[in-house]
Amino acid sequence: MNLCKIKMRQKMSRTLPFVLGCCVLASVVPNRGAASINALSEMSASDKASLERRITEVANNYANSYQHFEGDRLPIHINAVFDPTANSLIVNMDERFGPMSTSPEMEDFRRRLEIELEPYIDGLSSFSGLRFRFGGKDMYFWFPEERDPPAVKDKKRLSATGAPVVAVSAGHGYYYHHGYKDWRPQRSPYNGILEDEITLVFASLLFADLYMSNTSPVLVREGGFGQHKPSGQPWQMMGARYLLEDSMPNRPDIWHSLPDATEALRDYKEDIRSRPLYANELGADAVFHLHTNAVDNSATRGAKVVVQEGRVESIKLGSAVLCYMKEQIHAQKDFKGYPVSNTLTQGNYGENRLAAMPSVIIEMGFHTNTEDAKALKDIWFQNASMRGVAKGYKLFKEGKGCEEFTVETPAAAEGMVDDLVPIPVRKIRGFPSFPVTVIASRKECATGSSCESASGRAKDESAMSEFALGYKCVEADVARSPFTMVVSAKDSDDVFAKPIEISLTCKPRPVEPESV
Repeated sequence: MNLCKIKMRQKMSRTLPFVLGCCVLASVVPNRGAASINALSEMSASDKASLERRITEVANNYANSYQHFEGDRLPIHINAVFDPTANSLIVNMDERFGPMSTSPEMEDFRRRLEIELEPYIDGLSSFSGLRFRFGGKDMYFWFPEERDPPAVKDKKRLSATGAPVVAVSAGHGYYYHHGYKDWRPQRSPYNGILEDEITLVFASLLFADLYMSNTSPVLVREGGFGQHKPSGQPWQMMGARYLLEDSMPNRPDIWHSLPDATEALRDYKEDIRSRPLYANELGADAVFHLHTNAVDNSATRGAKVVVQEGRVESIKLGSAVLCYMKEQIHAQKDFKGYPVSNTLTQGNYGENRLAAMPSVIIEMGFHTNTEDAKALKDIWFQNASMRGVAKGYKLFKEGKGCEEFTVETPAAAEGMVDDLVPIPVRKIRGFPSFPVTVIASRKECATGSSCESASGRAKDESAMSEFALGYKCVEADVARSPFTMVVSAKDSDDVFAKPIEISLTCKPRPVEPESV
């Protein structure tokens, strides 16, 4: 049986509110022209119109490749137009989707479509993302109460130790489907990964990293021992909605926030809403929503970060998290080439929209891709990615942004044979984890041979003010002078600074006159 038929059978089994698509119409080859354009304002009118037609064609092909919404018949009509003023792309769908614009199905569809369109908009500087409309109206036409996050009575709270509270939400978990009247995970297993389960691993690691950096983290899906009797599942596998119902029975406004809802996916939708609503109740300083990703195209890869469109503090936090996730992941030798997006995604998703504090959705990788799936199950990747998130939050709190780890030295140095030539390291840029080891070695040194080198270790940032390497000139250095030394540094997380080169000259020591 071919893959398409297998997926169709999976779809008919209705194990999820949506299933990965199949039999997708032939993709239009992306026009990478956008990658060479700095901003929409720099595009000519004809180029912009051509790209809009291209994106509209791809969006319609994808939207009509299979049925994305239960009970809704195809076709779906989409028109895409750039808004140069907001530096965004307006994606206008049929008005009939307006009343379901906040549904889980629509959020999943929008996210998959965003990923499908990324090749056509990647490279546009300051691009602020896709803005969805339904018959020309935004979602707030139907849901005006969703425009602003719920008011929080108290100011941001501190823990008993004075540390800021940070909510850590592991994506998804089991929920009750009122249409099929059974309990099921919110995502399907793929490549040996069930998102509802593996996000718990990432959450526990992020909890530990935040705790070690003077933060008071709170796990949203902290189920403990025992079994959720209605579903027969371990408590930890349940969606946040049910855990909060058990621990906060007198706060249905958090876990049962849609009491009048009658759709089959009402518990699913309440579960999404319960995560930010609980963070609001905690008075959290920030909230992180941890997910893995899934799309129809199994070749799609990489980590991404999503924030609520237009929210300045969330954009700052998300940018820091994306930056240092990349730094920490690429520091691992097995994951130097792991794709991490260069661009922060701005969207309109309930987990972020309903949060009254900086809120970030972190998609660690695509479990529908075999290489990403392998990484997602690797403890070194898990640790590195969450260490990057914690570092991003710490630097965000300190008002620091994304800066590459580099060292600065003079362009040249010189000394005499048998002297220890000082190579001062004038400055370290970026925010390495101390102690930092700095090494200088001769560039021309053959691999595997024994060469003179210099190294030193700075225990903290203050030690760098008087830090200098010492290279001992030998007789053989005189003939090859001046020669190139490569200076590099490594921090305690195994993050390497970008190597720099300096010119070093070793001079012969003057012959002292013989004494009479």
